[in-house]
Amino acid sequence: MLTFFFARQKNTSLSTYWLMMFSKLTLVALAAILAIVSPTVLFAQDSGGFSNSVSPSNPGNYGDTGGGNSGQSGGFVVSSTYKIKPLDELTVRLFVADDLQFAHQVRVGGDGTVSLPYLGQVDVEGMTIDEIRQHIYKPYNEDYYVNPQIDLKVVSYASRVVTVIGKVNRQGKVPFPSEEPMYLIEAIAQAGGWSNDRMADQKNVTIYRKDDNGNTTEIVVDARQLTARDYPLKDGDVVEVPEKVW
Repeated sequence: MLTFFFARQKNTSLSTYWLMMFSKLTLVALAAILAIVSPTVLFAQDSGGFSNSVSPSNPGNYGDTGGGNSGQSGGFVVSSTYKIKPLDELTVRLFVADDLQFAHQVRVGGDGTVSLPYLGQVDVEGMTIDEIRQHIYKPYNEDYYVNPQIDLKVVSYASRVVTVIGKVNRQGKVPFPSEEPMYLIEAIAQAGGWSNDRMADQKNVTIYRKDDNGNTTEIVVDARQLTARDYPLKDGDVVEVPEKVW
């Protein structure tokens, strides 16, 4: 009987020993797992997750910075130096933490302004895409959204116009897109080419060009020496092909 009692006590002690060892091993394993997981959790908390960040040098910039044709907003690839003009059409999308807050398509008015949600009329004429993004980021960030990302693109350009008169087959206005240059020979071709009576004085084609002060300058060009990509025109130019003087 006494032998059985001591044997039972020994078995109980062994069971307790192995239970304690198992508990210690479990705690060590949990500590190792926490050591691996904790830095990842802390990083996610500190960085606010893995959303796009906004650099101080380019606030509010979201996605494609060049106004390229990407996503659902569409748009043209815009030169970084292109300055927005009246009648250009823009799309503005604003995100917060990758969640779309609004998408707005608007045409620049004749006064050079656009109407934007919450901000009302905003002057954008003469600004580049990046300058407009910077311009509207500040009020949106200060008054309406926390760290917004702004996607801004040009959807369509206002047409520019030159007028061709004189000895051509179709006198009148010749429109051309703002994002593409118009050259002298091309404008004459769009006007039907030199007159059929061969009376066009190609040597003395005159371009009338107004400056910002309304002053007109006359430029005489010998079109006989020009190639298709010579002598770019400007919006508002008047091209006169005079009649030959014998």
